[in-house]
Amino acid sequence: MQISREDCKLVTLTDIAAEARACSAHTITGHWTAGRYKQYFNDYHLLINDEGEILMPNGVTLDSVLAHTYGRNTGNIGVSMCCCLDAIIYRDGSVNFGSVPPTFAQIDAMAKIVAVITKCAPKMAPFGVTANTFRTHSEWAEMDGYGLYSGDADMRWDLIKLEDLGADEYTKPGGDVIRGKAIWHTYNDPDVYNLVQP
Repeated sequence: MQISREDCKLVTLTDIAAEARACSAHTITGHWTAGRYKQYFNDYHLLINDEGEILMPNGVTLDSVLAHTYGRNTGNIGVSMCCCLDAIIYRDGSVNFGSVPPTFAQIDAMAKIVAVITKCAPKMAPFGVTANTFRTHSEWAEMDGYGLYSGDADMRWDLIKLEDLGADEYTKPGGDVIRGKAIWHTYNDPDVYNLVQP
């Protein structure tokens, strides 16, 4: 359900680390809202606008069970970039991100969030960033039978591809882009590295 900016609070990576240490989640799912940059929804635990600001809907914790990934919402933290209003995916799997494409700030913020939560949440910390601790909605959809070529009328393809902004600029599988950047941030970004130390 769409909510206003006033229905959200701005959170920092420090806030997220503190909450992750107390949560019981075992995985994170990456999404896009298929909306505008500053259009917010309460289906997700964390929302990222075009400037990379991170917001959490009021009353939501990382342990809240929200309706973001069909059949996989318990113990699953939904993190969404606010973007891709008119994005299109073609039969060959190529993507037109439309007039509201993911920004570098959004991609980078999602990677930092994944790095922090996977190293701080007790059920994820032993493993860090893996395909078991972070998946995109499109990766879950492929596994669960409502992916790109499923024929399902409710097909999901969130983050199926992302431009690897800041690296080589090529479009790559979105899960790989976020996991790769999250691993880099875990060990090379002092703002993240200092937060994830036990």
